Amino acid sequence: MKKKEILFSNGLSIQMTFEEVRERFLPMVYKTMKQANSKFMFNQVEEEDFQQELELELWRAYEAYDSDTGYCFTTYLYPKLRKGVRNATYSRYAQKNQSNGVFSI
Repeated sequence: MKKKEILFSNGLSIQMTFEEVRERFLPMVYKTMKQANSKFMFNQVEEEDFQQELELELWRAYEAYDSDTGYCFTTYLYPKLRKGVRNATYSRYAQKNQSNGVFSI
């Protein structure tokens, strides 16, 4: 099982597998998902799909992260999660923009 050195904001550096990173940062994934989904009153993204998209971004962040840069992992992860939010919610905004906010019943 592959381990990577993960830097934390308190200066701590720990060798972690992806499963350990996932367990540690899953609350951040949930919080990001809940905040983004709360903006949609009627047309929310299915939470299971949304979570899968954000966990995929967590995986990409883990794979591409390099502790030699000196940045803590959350600094690298946050923009990736924002990208996942954009990918998951883009269709909601695209539909609204194509019809000037008017939906057919």
